[in-house]
Amino acid sequence: MLFDKNKTRLIQLPAGKSGYYTIPESVTTIWEDAFQYCRSLTILTIPDSVTSIGDWAFVGCSSLTSIEVGKGNANYTSENGVLFDKNKTRLIQFPSGKSGHYTIPDSINFILYSAFEGCSGLTSVTIGNSVNSIGTGAFEDCSNLKSITFEGNAFAIGDNVFKGASENAKIFVNPGATGFGETFAGLPVVIEASTGIYLDGEYSNGKDVKKPESTIVNLFTHFPQGEIFYTLDGTPPTFTSNAYLNPFELTESATIRAIAYSADFTNSIEAEPVSLSLLPSYSMNVNTAGGGTAIIDPPDGPYLEGTEVTLTATPEGEWEFIGWEGDSTSSEATITITMDEAKALTPTFGTNVTVNEIGAGKVVQTPSNPVPYGSTVTFTAKPDTGHYLFRWAGEQTGNDNPTQLQITKPNPAVSALFAPSPVPDKIQINAVSKTDSPFTISFESKSGSTYIIEVSHNLKQWGELGEVKGTGSSVKFTDPRLPIVPFERNYFRVKLVE
Repeated sequence: MLFDKNKTRLIQLPAGKSGYYTIPESVTTIWEDAFQYCRSLTILTIPDSVTSIGDWAFVGCSSLTSIEVGKGNANYTSENGVLFDKNKTRLIQFPSGKSGHYTIPDSINFILYSAFEGCSGLTSVTIGNSVNSIGTGAFEDCSNLKSITFEGNAFAIGDNVFKGASENAKIFVNPGATGFGETFAGLPVVIEASTGIYLDGEYSNGKDVKKPESTIVNLFTHFPQGEIFYTLDGTPPTFTSNAYLNPFELTESATIRAIAYSADFTNSIEAEPVSLSLLPSYSMNVNTAGGGTAIIDPPDGPYLEGTEVTLTATPEGEWEFIGWEGDSTSSEATITITMDEAKALTPTFGTNVTVNEIGAGKVVQTPSNPVPYGSTVTFTAKPDTGHYLFRWAGEQTGNDNPTQLQITKPNPAVSALFAPSPVPDKIQINAVSKTDSPFTISFESKSGSTYIIEVSHNLKQWGELGEVKGTGSSVKFTDPRLPIVPFERNYFRVKLVE
């Protein structure tokens, strides 16, 4: 990826970049043509920091299905993967990899130039009354676009708006619509009366629609002063059915059928039935301790029951993905979750810790590699006989044993330095009872040190009698055993242990 020196301007993403890409949070400007012809890019995430996007930034991204914008972005927003300005009055980019029908949201006034350019999977589009301007080449090279419906009157549009559409493409308008003529933007115009069923503002004729909890139903006809009748149980509608007067709310699943009659009832048009399923919805909670992020597709919950949600764990820098925790324990970076209840998942990222053993000794690391981000690793030094831990080096210092390190950066290294044990200081013996029983011994001690008194009968096998804490002056030890058996030889020694 090419940036300016301060990494605030994204200049070019290599055309061979595939899969998903998250723009760094330092970026404020996406240059014109920055993603042009990145044909393998599928999902793009724009952070809150971006304030400017150049012209034709995403043209030719033929596999791009979703543009996701951070919810805190002050200039841009996205819905169902489509990029808009913050106020949602300008449609900036429709991902080239999306397909099927698309209804322009009612809030849109302006469709930017090249907004749909190269969307070969787009087959039909409905342009509502709110749109009053379409930029040059907005639908250019949408090779399978066959049906363009204008719900209002004609208005001024840019050049080559529908250039390269299907050879069978037509523009459909309402009876009484003005400004179109026999052709418009180079395409034939068809005046077509129809009956429309809209759920929450979306054209839904002939669809199986799933919604959470409730939906608002609007019925529409192109008949001047026409009347509409409807049923909710799937039975054919007639003029004796429910009369449509105003939008209404449904809170239960239904099969909606509607028929419109002309003012004199001599003509009628029935809409294709709509199957409405009102389903429970569930939340998806995804958090990470650090070391990476998770891309959620589709990005916006809650999700209807039965929705398949794809999660992709994305490591940052040199971190590596370890596995999922929570409602999935998969080790695959990309997983698909079917929503049947509220879900909580955590992608775990981690790293390998390098332990260097310098000198004669070993180090035990707990837990072993790879170590999750934010976890605490314990290192226990095991010096060989005659050696001791001199100190730690690398990411850890001091000579505490064991010692602990919290993992917050990738690939840390810790070294244990083992050195030969120093020759112990000589202990000054002040007094020894050689014949008295019980045996006693007095010697000079160091403050804070510990001395072990041992006994043997043969100078080979030694047993511990007790210990004495140093005071910085002379201390005395008395054999705690019963009086020594006469004629039994005893050898005593004093060991400084610390």
